[in-house]
Order: sequence, then C-alpha cells, then structure tokens
Amino acid sequence: MKITLINPANNMVTSRGLLENIAASLSIYPPLGLLYLASYMARYGSHEVNLIDCQREPGGIDSIEKYLRDTSPRIVGIYAVTFNLANVLAIAKIVKAVDEKITVCIGGPHCSVYPFQTIEFAEVDFVVRGDGEITLAELVDTIEHDGDFSAVKGILYKNEGKIVETPLRPFLDNLDVLPFPARHLVDKYSYRTLLGRNVPYTVMITSRGCPYQCIFCSRQHQGYKIRSRSPENIVSEISECVANGIQEIFFYDDLFNFDEQRVYEICDRIIAARLDFKWNIRARVDLMNRKMLERLNAAGCTRIQYGIEAGTDRMLKVLKKGITVEQARRVVADTKEAGIQMLLYFLIGAPTETKEDIMNTIRFAIELDPNYAMFAIVAPFPGTELYTRGLEQGIYGDCWKTYAQHPTAGFKLPFWTGDLSEQELNGLLKYAYKSFYFRPLYIMRHLGDAFSLKSMVQKASFALDIWKHVTCKN
Repeated sequence: MKITLINPANNMVTSRGLLENIAASLSIYPPLGLLYLASYMARYGSHEVNLIDCQREPGGIDSIEKYLRDTSPRIVGIYAVTFNLANVLAIAKIVKAVDEKITVCIGGPHCSVYPFQTIEFAEVDFVVRGDGEITLAELVDTIEHDGDFSAVKGILYKNEGKIVETPLRPFLDNLDVLPFPARHLVDKYSYRTLLGRNVPYTVMITSRGCPYQCIFCSRQHQGYKIRSRSPENIVSEISECVANGIQEIFFYDDLFNFDEQRVYEICDRIIAARLDFKWNIRARVDLMNRKMLERLNAAGCTRIQYGIEAGTDRMLKVLKKGITVEQARRVVADTKEAGIQMLLYFLIGAPTETKEDIMNTIRFAIELDPNYAMFAIVAPFPGTELYTRGLEQGIYGDCWKTYAQHPTAGFKLPFWTGDLSEQELNGLLKYAYKSFYFRPLYIMRHLGDAFSLKSMVQKASFALDIWKHVTCKN
C-alpha cells in the first residue's frame, strides 16, 4: 500500500513576531518522528512509504498537490503540533481535493491534547494518539484489509457520523524493537544547525519521556517515565549514521544524562568503536558532574544544551525547575573546563516575576558567559501547568482550545501578563539579547572562533538577525 507522510513547515502562527523565532532559525532538523513511522511500517507492513518535508521542499505546501496526483497514495499521514494546526488542515484539504478516497491520518503532540477537536474536522479520517509506530502500522493494515477499527488501540475515527474513541495504547517501553529511522527518505545535506561545524547533520533519540514537571513544558505527551534504548542499540545506530556519511549528531532526548552509568557505557562504546563524529546533547545541571563531562568530551561530545531558565532560586522554584543557581554556576564552570561548548536557555515572564527578577536572569546569563544563550518569553502552551493555572486565574481565556477548533492565521500567542505587560516583556526580551550578544569581548571571541569563511558568514547572519529584532519597534 502506498503511504505518504507529511511534515508541515514549522511556522509559528502567532502574528507577534517575537524573538523566539531566532531560536527556530538556528537549526532545521530532519522529521525524526515521521522517519520512525516510515521505517516501522516498511519493516512490519511491507508498505511503500514516502515522505514530504515541507521545511526543505522548494515548493513547500504548494508542491504537495502535484506530488499527490503523480504518486496516488492510499493513505496520507500528517504530523501536527498545535501552533501549526492551520498548516496541517490546509494540507488535509489539499489531499481531499486531489482525491476524497485518500485516507487522512493526523498524529503528533497536538493529538494528545486535542484529539476530539481534531477528529471533528471533515478532512480528517483518523487521529492517532501517543507513540505512533505500532498504532499507525496496525491502522494501515486494518484499512488495507477492511478490518475492524475498534480493535486498534490509540485512535479516534468516525462511524456513521459518530466519533469513536478506542482505548489508549500503553507507551512503548522497549524502544529497541523499533527499526532505525528511515533517513534514506530525506536529503542528509538539507539539515543543519548554525551551532554545529559539520554537515551532513542529523538528530537521534536515545530515550523518550521525562520525570520532571516544569510548569512550562509541553512535552508531557511523551510521558513522565523515561523509556531508554540500550547503549548497544544506540551505538549501532550511530555506526550506521557514520557509515552513511553523517558527521554530526544531535541527541534530542529531553534528558540525556538521567542515568550516569548509561552515559558512561554509551561513551565507552563510541570510543571502543572509534566512531569519528561530533555530537551534542540536552542535559540537566543537577545530574551532571566532572567525571561525566570528561567522559563525554573523550567520546566526541562537543556541545551541551542546559535549561537554566532563571537567575534566582525563587523563580526556579516558581518554574518547578528543580535546580539551583549555584548548581548551574558550578556545572557551567565545569563544562567550560572540560572543553565542551554550551547553549543555555533562559525564560522571562513567569508568574510573579518582576522586572528586577528578569534583570537578575540577564545578569546571570552574562556572568555564566556560555557560547550561546537563548532567551524567550515563557509561553503557556496547551497541556502545561502554566496554561491551566492561567485559565483558572483568568489571565487569558481558553484560546488554544478555540484555535484547535477554528485555526486561523494571525493567532495571538498568549502570555502570562498578570505581572508585566506584553510591551514590557518584549522590551526586556530585546534587552536580554542585546546585552548578551553585543558585548565587545563576546563579538571578538566569536569572530576569532570562526573556523571558516562560511562559519563567519553564518555567525554574522545570526548576529544581524538578532540586531534586526532588537532594534525593531514592534
């Protein structure tokens, strides 16, 4: 059976033009979730699976209609995040305009938060919730053999005008059963990160889930239990990537360093296999130590992304981050000593936060002096504790649910404006970027660190992008 998976262009629907868009411009990642779906269906269903990544397709969404007419798939699966729902439905409408008989399946994080709102759209035939690999494969087989949809766990569908919800499928604990992502479906040269030095570039995951419950985190659809792949399985995939010419890998786990011994075993296997590639991770400072940093460096880890979030212990408690300022200070110093670069994340505009709190965060970022820092106004995304709390306190209405039912262009991303106005928050956000990136010593150091003319041009382009945002009047 012919199946086409589509990754919509990752455009924020907000009309505010916030500096968060800078972070999105740093990197373009392959659609890892869809590549997992493709490999699983190809292995266990022997289906012909193709993929359209609208992030990289020259024609974008406009090229989809021609592609569908040329290939005539039986099923189209579309990846959905809530803020991109307008693009998702635009694609679904194109699919049905090409051929009403094509089955449209929607999956992704959005479907874990708003499954019923999604299945109500006329263009949507099925909604897939949770881990999608087994569910979609079973659904496709059921469609192919005209079977009983009620036997497929984790879906919603329509039956004679009524919505049917099947029981949720438990999270997949043994991730080693999944075949490696079908990276051959995308151009490995199409993806990059401004922070990295090597192309071709890809992303991997070594685990799913996170036990921490920060009030701003929108990844609860992965579950609060960490489900880990075995080090042997992980290094086997790394070997495959390196053999196919991949030079740099970003391990996109929510929390790479949750198990110290696991980190050591992964590093030791990389070293033993003499795998020549660069890699970077996302980690927590309270779980990091010097020994782990030394082992990561020895295995080729060149950059770590830490979520620091705030510059005071009080605000870290408000965010339920579970770390302290002193822990961050110590681990950042240790990471520098280990010779590993850093990208640190900071948030402003959380509940009860004052202007002085935000200034403390900016000063703390400058004190820590990482290679890169990203600042953002904390956004109450659907399903987060922050969003629920704002609804209860009347800070904003249920705007995400309204958008999920009636997605329109120009949607206004809500902020927590009970303590500081939107105008004040945007002004402080601009000040944060300007204060961090336009320090003379920072500029001189990074120009000196540029390892090629191309790298220098990329860094200059990034700086100009920041300058454009911090000097605009909006």
